[in-house]
Amino acid sequence: MFKKGNLHISMILGLTFIILMGLLMVSLQSKSIMENFEQPGEYPVSVDQPLLHDTYKVTENPGLSVNGAEQNYVNSPVFSVTSCTNNNIRYWRRPTNGFCTPPDFCGNLYTNTEPTISKSAVPPKWDNGRRVNFYESEFVSCA
Repeated sequence: MFKKGNLHISMILGLTFIILMGLLMVSLQSKSIMENFEQPGEYPVSVDQPLLHDTYKVTENPGLSVNGAEQNYVNSPVFSVTSCTNNNIRYWRRPTNGFCTPPDFCGNLYTNTEPTISKSAVPPKWDNGRRVNFYESEFVSCA
């Protein structure tokens, strides 16, 4: 039979083995869930073109700029409290907003592009059916 000291050691080793296996399983599971930013975009295009080439105009010779933080901070949209405009710019002319890290990423990749603004949805006519929030709905009976 087992001695009392050996029983405690075998229980501790068994519990340690179970905890290590559990940690290993959790780490393997979390790696399959994590986002993968190693290759953004689609393969043939992302090698030759920047990521936002279909939304913003790309400069002729894209690459790093000579800008430092002192040149980029003026692109940051900070308005005074009494300003009629606000700090929530929805459609940017450039994807850079003055907070590039490192600062030489700003300024030489994209040119100013007029944003394409999608048309807003047309609301349904009033009293033309059952309305749920913004959309119309049909009544479905459960009988």
